[in-house]
Amino acid sequence: IKKELLIHGSISLDKLDNYAKVVVKTIKEINDWFKANKNKSNFQFIKVVGLMTVAPYVDISEENRQYFVMLCQLLVDINSKNIDNITIDSLSMGMTNDYEIAIEEGATMVRIGSGIFGDRIYHQIS
Repeated sequence: IKKELLIHGSISLDKLDNYAKVVVKTIKEINDWFKANKNKSNFQFIKVVGLMTVAPYVDISEENRQYFVMLCQLLVDINSKNIDNITIDSLSMGMTNDYEIAIEEGATMVRIGSGIFGDRIYHQIS
């Protein structure tokens, strides 16, 4: 069956000082992978269309703005490379405690399960 597979890459942006390394490493790895697999027919149906990150849990949601700005910039940086099969237009970032900031910084998807369903209840295994 020839069907497109959409990949949503998860990017960890937990250290601001490593942002440049993350961007360069991510772009290089994605580009190298597609170049290495370009002639393999199965991979012609894979398209990278989004990035996702989970910012650290913080008491003041404004502190996570820096991570959302970085992910949006990563989208711009990757798209500027014109890599085959990669056209990123989805940013999944922001959760119940910081989704407003994420939307302000370009999120196209947010995860607000706790806001809808309440906090998770974890059971101890005895």
